[in-house]
Amino acid sequence: MGEGQIIASQLAYAYSIIGKDNAQRNKSILSEIQKQKYVQYDDNTYFKILKQGKPVDSIAGKTVVFAMHEQLTDGTVTLNYDKAKPLILPYRQLPLPLNTFVAKAGLNGKAKNLY
Repeated sequence: MGEGQIIASQLAYAYSIIGKDNAQRNKSILSEIQKQKYVQYDDNTYFKILKQGKPVDSIAGKTVVFAMHEQLTDGTVTLNYDKAKPLILPYRQLPLPLNTFVAKAGLNGKAKNLY
């Protein structure tokens, strides 16, 4: 067996171990999500309304002002807009599924989503 084959074999073994660990971790995360009564939006996204706000008529034409904190499961913060420096965008510019969460939470509502 050549050196390249040995390295490929070692990598395949390492990837199988990582895959098994990730599968177990994902199973644990999904179990916790279900316990906390999140709603499944699609195959990879879950959300729940933490505070139901007032419904907004004709939301598509509105500008949205909101605080948003996003972090990965390893704790890495990817977005952080707090009340002092909120994100302000026309509703039409919000991507899926963010626009769905904003609409469902309503005026002064609060939603939490997980990807």
